[in-house]
Amino acid sequence: EFSVSMAVFARQKLIIECLGDQGGYRLIHGTSGETFILVGTDRVGTQVAQLDGRPNELIATLAPTRPETERVLAPDTFYQLEVLVRPVSGLTTWKISTTDERSLPTNTNDGQQPGFNPVAAMALDIVAQRTPPRALVEITLT
Repeated sequence: EFSVSMAVFARQKLIIECLGDQGGYRLIHGTSGETFILVGTDRVGTQVAQLDGRPNELIATLAPTRPETERVLAPDTFYQLEVLVRPVSGLTTWKISTTDERSLPTNTNDGQQPGFNPVAAMALDIVAQRTPPRALVEITLT
């Protein structure tokens, strides 16, 4: 969840970057619109790109088909962002910024958004001694 202090307009960019002591999460850019979802009071249309060599960063053009004068992110409104990631161990922070493609960002959190610690993957094999057809086998994990 994040907010902006200055209005952001259609066709401007939202840049999401994960920074970390182990390199940061790899942000997954898919062709489906379900891999990057931005919602405020309504869902915000986006066109997402990932630059070569920047697996920890996504650049979303906001409301790319709307007029440039249309405000798409309002100040002091909370927005939720869903993005697919491939986590790594270690501490992370998230840098969220917007730009009108001039020299300075129009909004930024300066990489101060705290990350979260993912649970490491754990291998697990479950083997039942007997598995009669259509049987329900009770399993307890401790």
